[in-house]
Amino acid sequence: ALPVLLWAFVLLLLVQYFFTVIFMQTAANSFRGGQENADLRENLASFWGTMRWLFMAVTGGVDWETVYKPLRDTSPFLGGVFLFYFFFTSFGVFNVLIGVFAERAFQSSSLDKDLLMHGAREKREMFIREICDMFARLDVFGSGEVTMDQFSECLKNQSVLAHLQMHQLDWMDPKLFFQMIDVDCSGKLDLEELIMGMVKLGGHAKSVDLMLLQRDLRRLEQLLQDRAAA
Repeated sequence: ALPVLLWAFVLLLLVQYFFTVIFMQTAANSFRGGQENADLRENLASFWGTMRWLFMAVTGGVDWETVYKPLRDTSPFLGGVFLFYFFFTSFGVFNVLIGVFAERAFQSSSLDKDLLMHGAREKREMFIREICDMFARLDVFGSGEVTMDQFSECLKNQSVLAHLQMHQLDWMDPKLFFQMIDVDCSGKLDLEELIMGMVKLGGHAKSVDLMLLQRDLRRLEQLLQDRAAA
């Protein structure tokens, strides 16, 4: 935001400089022509004084009408230039600056969201890698499947429990845990079942409730199929 602020300051300074030169040059010509105004001469006596006076007119430091009247009385051209300066700065430059800052704020907010999404994606990928490592330790025979006994034995390992605790999965009974993620109710888990089940259960209790409901529905469906086959 600092570079934007600096460029905004430079833009405002250039606008002020441009109009200050116009006012001082035009007022000097009017004074030489015999159109004298003591207040106006005092406010236009120096470059920085003129710039400060004009800046105050558009920022509420002084009422713009008190600036406009002596300029108009001295020179209608000066009065017209001041009105143009006032509206150009108030509704043009300031609105542009506000728009730039608003856009930067929106971009910053979008960037924060992208970073959060990226962080969540990396966390999920790391969790999946941990599950794959755990499955490799469980599948000692290389069959591609894990039994309930192997799963329960693995959960006694302190390192595994620490990983589960990180994802709020350490509270569950191992057998219940196994049954919940055993999608086909085969009594064995493959890698896909383990990943999908643990990812869905990680985090919130609401996910656990949904998984329990899914398990009950699968068992009910299996029971109905068995009865229909009989």
